[in-house]
Amino acid sequence: STPPLDDATEPASAPLAGALSGIDGRISNLALSILILVFLIRLGILPLTLKADRDRITQNRLDPKWKALKSQLREDPSALSRATSKLMKESGIRPVLNLWAAVAQLLLFTGFFSVVNEACKDSAQSFLFLPALGQPDPTRILPVSIAILLAALLAVTANKITKTRVAVIAAATVGIFALVVELRAGTNLYLTANLALLVLQSAWVGRLIDADRSSRTTRKASSFESKDVVPLRFANAVSGCGGKASRLAALMEAGMPVPDGFVVRGRAIESWRASGAWSASCRDHIVREHARLGVEKVAVRSSGLNEDGGARSYAGVFESILEVKADGLTDAIERVAESLSSDRARVYSNHQTETGSVVVQAMVPAEYAGVLFTEHPGLAGSCAVELVSGLGDELVSGRVDPMSFRFGRSSGRLFGEVKPPIDLEPLLELGRKAETHFGRPQDIEWAFARGRFFLL
Repeated sequence: STPPLDDATEPASAPLAGALSGIDGRISNLALSILILVFLIRLGILPLTLKADRDRITQNRLDPKWKALKSQLREDPSALSRATSKLMKESGIRPVLNLWAAVAQLLLFTGFFSVVNEACKDSAQSFLFLPALGQPDPTRILPVSIAILLAALLAVTANKITKTRVAVIAAATVGIFALVVELRAGTNLYLTANLALLVLQSAWVGRLIDADRSSRTTRKASSFESKDVVPLRFANAVSGCGGKASRLAALMEAGMPVPDGFVVRGRAIESWRASGAWSASCRDHIVREHARLGVEKVAVRSSGLNEDGGARSYAGVFESILEVKADGLTDAIERVAESLSSDRARVYSNHQTETGSVVVQAMVPAEYAGVLFTEHPGLAGSCAVELVSGLGDELVSGRVDPMSFRFGRSSGRLFGEVKPPIDLEPLLELGRKAETHFGRPQDIEWAFARGRFFLL
């Protein structure tokens, strides 16, 4: 056993320090007492911190919806406040409870930080590679660990990793190392254990939420397997929705800005072709899904079985009808469905039969639109953006010549002196995310409206 602190030098907090170094009267090793204390603190406030972590992750994933609300209601602060409160309530986010959780963590952390620091004062106890808990760590292992754990925590809890955020994390890492390098080893042990548990908890909660969302999505999607009309967000989990719908759903699931919509599946289209009429059930579902979108105009587009794939894109081959109102929706769906089996489609597919679905999406009132190539088709090490003013259907079909811009694939640096009419950096970042998500370079249709980019 290690002797207790010298009575002659005991500070006013000696009772707390003594309790810390003995806890239940059997544990005399100060280092183990510190680790047990950290564990008990984390365990005691676990319900609060788990809820706070869950809300933080949920709030990060709702970021596209927050931005959409701000864009739509920026002229009406009262309506924006009501819509924000409703979204938070529907998502189970409770900011007041999270504030109390943060206060509780701060009070416990700072209070016991002082206690641990006093308990380690003049301590000659050793622990593992630490020769004395009362002296700075000569190996610098603990200060380096604290810096790395802080960087990991900032990365795990970040909504997205940007160049600015990386710079902030790097600066915080250097700064925390400078602050703790001369602290007592026992105090740094306390900090290391706290940060390690925080990182593990945040990563664990994230994985739990992902698993729960995946499970709920799978269960929900399975209920649409027998339906003719499917919400777009489930198109990657329901068969027969076609390439475009499936990829758009995957982007939506990844939290990227894709206009909401629904899919009229291939099975319904085949039935319409055979009978010449839509079933009453299919018509009802189309009307309900259109009402759910709550928009005046929609875009009606193809989603062929092999469309938007690695071998063929079918860009401009199938029909796309924009700015469709409710009274013209059925006719637009039929025209797009007919284009799936057109002569043009058969020639493009080497006279193979092409089947698929029809995607109906909320119309984006685009100020600019175009195509992003995350890897330039002809120049290695760069990416390209083509854009036109207004809607992008004429660009995709090849009827107009676009403005073209080339950027460094990794740096995002613009090549050439002519600047684009809008800042394209947010679009390039979305492209990098989409490429990472799908694991290969992407050609992406996009639109810009109300200060935001949308992936189409």
